[in-house]
Amino acid sequence: YVSEQKRFYPKRELAASVLGFVGMDNQGLAGIEYTYQSKLKGITVRRVMERDARGRNIQSLEGLHNSRPRSYDLVLTLDEVIQFTTEYHLKKQVERFKADSGMAVVMNPHTGEIYAMANVPQFNPNHYGAFSSQVWKNNIIASSYEPGSIFKPIVAAAALDRGLARPQD
Repeated sequence: YVSEQKRFYPKRELAASVLGFVGMDNQGLAGIEYTYQSKLKGITVRRVMERDARGRNIQSLEGLHNSRPRSYDLVLTLDEVIQFTTEYHLKKQVERFKADSGMAVVMNPHTGEIYAMANVPQFNPNHYGAFSSQVWKNNIIASSYEPGSIFKPIVAAAALDRGLARPQD
């Protein structure tokens, strides 16, 4: 019997293509887990210390300093409710139009904060091996598109905003 630790993703598919996942060796294999592997993992430091009769540390026998390794906090601006809602509606539209895939981003245009980044099809990072590696990709940042194709919704939104077009046009 060997005890092993395994990362568990309690929200399953939610933001899976953004967050990614780790393999059995806790190495990031996709998403944020892969991109920021070195910052998220930290480092293991081993010190052999000499102690006095009262158990107080006197000095390190390996010459390592007592300073702790720098740790990092990674803070995302994703909002769980907005992410869930975006994924839910994106899945519905992909099904409705029988599309192969879909992508959506919800961003604060004033700050650049990303509140949701959704990709369909989705995968469960707890069982990533059951899915094609193509599904693991965050296509919003990993795929390229013709500028004309992705800019059409912006032009349409501007026309609607200025009253130059109506939704039924």
